[in-house]
Amino acid sequence: MAETTNFGLYVTDDTNETFSSWREKMNATTNSNMTIIDAALDEIENDSDNHIANTNNPHNVTKTQVGLGNVPNVATNDQTPTFTQYTGQAQGAIISSGETLSTIFGKLKRLGSDFFSHIQASNPHNITKSTVGLDNVPNVSTNDQTPTYTEASSNTALSSGEKLSVAMGKIAKIVSSFIAHLSASNPHNITASGIGAAASSHTHSQYAASSHSHGNITNDGTLSTCSSEGYAVITGSNGVFTVRFITNNTTGALSTNAFLITERTVRYHSNRTTGANQADTNYTTSMFRGIALYSSDTNPSYNGQINFTYG
Repeated sequence: MAETTNFGLYVTDDTNETFSSWREKMNATTNSNMTIIDAALDEIENDSDNHIANTNNPHNVTKTQVGLGNVPNVATNDQTPTFTQYTGQAQGAIISSGETLSTIFGKLKRLGSDFFSHIQASNPHNITKSTVGLDNVPNVSTNDQTPTYTEASSNTALSSGEKLSVAMGKIAKIVSSFIAHLSASNPHNITASGIGAAASSHTHSQYAASSHSHGNITNDGTLSTCSSEGYAVITGSNGVFTVRFITNNTTGALSTNAFLITERTVRYHSNRTTGANQADTNYTTSMFRGIALYSSDTNPSYNGQINFTYG
């Protein structure tokens, strides 16, 4: 009985082979066809499983065989495209779908260069104040603006929302009116009686009341409440008001800085009741007397006068 080339399976090629001999070779437990086929199939299955489980490219397939011969073995973020800056018109640097990455990067480099030049320019779009709606605005800082106006004819209150020229005209009128007001001698027509003050001047007769008082007058002209009998208010050449005590018929020491000396006080200390140029016949009384000096002998003009001759 003959055998197959690969797995040694028995095949009948002898007509004289008996059925029992063929059956034994076909169905035997050791080397029968079925046993050999089963063993061969088991080996094929194991080899197939091992092949399928092998992920280490068991067939040694290359990137060229799968149509990726030009693709570098680099992760996306690590790819390094090479390119040359686009040199055409800037309007032509628009990126188009389907062009190569090198072309796209060349255009991007051109656009980036143009953009940086653009943002560094002082006024790349040639914008003017008219472009932004400010053609009527002068190029002057707030403090240097010079509004023009005409002074208003009368004092009028300012109104919100009115033009600056109108407002400045009103302000100019108010300022000029105020300056004129300050320059006036009595712009409010104030009178002494209107503010409850005494008259600017008054006189007393020779026989005025023995008790009479005025408020103290300070250097600035204000009055404070003060009433003291025997004092008088006088003023010096510098306009400063002072209060002096009136001395009359007193033997106390006299001081020009402290007292206002009356005629009667002088007469008391002169020990006479008449003036020095008047007659006084109290010849035996010690007193101040009128004395005159002449170039020649001259008789006294009145009783009590003493004349001297020099020469």
